Amino acid sequence: MYGAGYEWDRCGPMSDACQRFFVQEACLYQCDPNAGKFLKIKDPNAEGYNGWQLHQMPIKRSYCDAWFDACRNDYFCGTGAFFECEAFYQEKLKDKATETRVEEKRLKIGLSLAGVVALVGIFFSIFLIRKERGGTPVFSPVNEQVA
Repeated sequence: MYGAGYEWDRCGPMSDACQRFFVQEACLYQCDPNAGKFLKIKDPNAEGYNGWQLHQMPIKRSYCDAWFDACRNDYFCGTGAFFECEAFYQEKLKDKATETRVEEKRLKIGLSLAGVVALVGIFFSIFLIRKERGGTPVFSPVNEQVA
């Protein structure tokens, strides 16, 4: 919904139970008309304006505890704030892209090497066949009489 780079499981796979709470939070910001009553800064022209930041919104302790229990075994970088993880996430994406390029390079080298070996085998086979047909075999027949 927010575009590329907005994945809440950006620090690793997230459990289904934990993910449900993140979906609920996104729905709160996007869909709940009461969320607007708790905006920290209501003037979009104000310095430091953050249209997403809520302030003094009442949340039941049991809801917070349930969220914690659902996500306690999931991995979050930093303190768990979504945008705090951006640098970590970008580094992880860069590392993954580097690994992919290395794997692609290895695959190209492996295929090139296999192609060279196949060509050498084909040319050697042609060489042997021409020698046989010309009457000068490269390998002499095995002597069947053993002394």
